[in-house]
Amino acid sequence: RWERPLRAMAVIFEVFRRKREELGVTLLGALLIILILASLMYAVEFEDNGEQFPNIPAAMWWCVTCLSTVGYGDAVPKSWLGKILGCLAAFLGVGLFAMPAGILGSGFLEVYEQRKAERRRRRINALAGIDPLNSGSGGG
Repeated sequence: RWERPLRAMAVIFEVFRRKREELGVTLLGALLIILILASLMYAVEFEDNGEQFPNIPAAMWWCVTCLSTVGYGDAVPKSWLGKILGCLAAFLGVGLFAMPAGILGSGFLEVYEQRKAERRRRRINALAGIDPLNSGSGGG
């Protein structure tokens, strides 16, 4: 009863294990984008819109909501340069979520192809009468 869900979880863990470096680089890139955009937004909006962007952490909150396309509306840029940064953040947000999806998709493809080749190899060995446990003993 639990065999299929556990097998599926094993595939998911294998994909994350194989793609951990790529996902880590993507996460680091996302954090860097958030820090840079938030700092720029704070610098652009602080003088005219200081109540919505009083500090960089508040601008980081705006950046996360904008990148994730949630956009609560609690902080909105007023200057034209701030609005351009907002557009840039929205476009980057789409790519930011598409990148890990592509990485994980390719990871699933790799794992399934490997498992398929493994099953094929086992079937061929079974038809040929090769015992996989004793195939490397070199007996004679």
